[in-house]
Amino acid sequence: MSRLTPLNQRLNRLLFWVGGGAFVVAAVAMAVYTQTRETSEYLRSMAGQLHIASSLISDFIRRDAAYISRYVSDRKPSGYPQMLQRLQSSFAIQGLDDLAYVLDQSGRVIAAADGYDNFLGLNFSHLDAVSLELPAYGVHQSLLSKRSVVSLTFPMADGMTLVVERDLVGIVPLMDHVAQGAMLPEGLLFILSADGTTVYHPEAELVKTRHNLGLEIEHTPAAETSGLQLLKYRGEPYLALTRPLAIPTGWHLYYVVPARLLDTAIVQNVAIPAALLAITILVLFVGLGLAIKRNLSAPVASIVGFLRRYRLGRHEGVISEGAGRGLTETTEIIRAVNDMTGVIHQYTEELEAREQLFRTVTEFSYHWAFWIGADRKLRYVSPSCKRVTGYTQQE
Repeated sequence: MSRLTPLNQRLNRLLFWVGGGAFVVAAVAMAVYTQTRETSEYLRSMAGQLHIASSLISDFIRRDAAYISRYVSDRKPSGYPQMLQRLQSSFAIQGLDDLAYVLDQSGRVIAAADGYDNFLGLNFSHLDAVSLELPAYGVHQSLLSKRSVVSLTFPMADGMTLVVERDLVGIVPLMDHVAQGAMLPEGLLFILSADGTTVYHPEAELVKTRHNLGLEIEHTPAAETSGLQLLKYRGEPYLALTRPLAIPTGWHLYYVVPARLLDTAIVQNVAIPAALLAITILVLFVGLGLAIKRNLSAPVASIVGFLRRYRLGRHEGVISEGAGRGLTETTEIIRAVNDMTGVIHQYTEELEAREQLFRTVTEFSYHWAFWIGADRKLRYVSPSCKRVTGYTQQE
């Protein structure tokens, strides 16, 4: 026989599981919503930082390009020294170490900035920055200054070409300014070249030593649906947003933040609503438990108690219809029980009266009366058996 459980206990257990399930579902929904919202905020802030950085880099490299193009378009060879001197003065005024030189149609240097006359006559046609004839070529090391530069080419009269090498050291203060305006705490902005070499990083030593930071970054196989990537940087998981640069080609902007910051933000934003939800569910649980006990469990317990006492022979009249708490079903059950027990009580009284009459008749009858059951055993023997058989009722 299976173990029986009181109705009130069963209902309380059901409420517990329903309330607990509702809490779990709501908490998960809040966590998912919060994660989506926080991730979107992070993505928006990080994308904004990268957009600003890429715009500044593009403006830095292409600055004065329109002016230089107009200025040099009709210059004659006799005016190259003055042209280069003026350009170098303009670069110096801006605090930049850019260099300019002129190539002939075959790619030989025919004019160079002061201090680089020893490069006159050298053939640079083998360099991609020259042979590809691109307006702006990707990052490479200058043969003149030995620094990382981006070469800009400007066509001149008679098929000559002016080459301006933008020294990329000037990008550092620009990126420092962008990094200082970051909205996300512990956010880190850096730039890597195509081979992973550090172009910009807040730690200047990494740029100075041309440290290959790309070898230290562990990319995860899959990216999140939000567009953020999970990667490990210096042993710690980070959320990263990357953007390839059109100018200069081959560079990648990285903006990374520790993944724990997003996790912490989600927990902080979910904890208070979850606690309020738990309290609300608890209050509802207690209220529903009391309501069920008063309106269902208590009436059923009254009926069960009455029937138990009736079974033990302690008839106590009827169950008050007020015990039904005004519910149609429980009140109808109480009425049915009252009618049933009333009829049973009536029949029991009639049966007892008939039994008493039968005993009276048989006890004082002159004839011997006895009753044999279906098992062929005597159930009743009248006192007259002594007179007829010589044996008493007990014998």
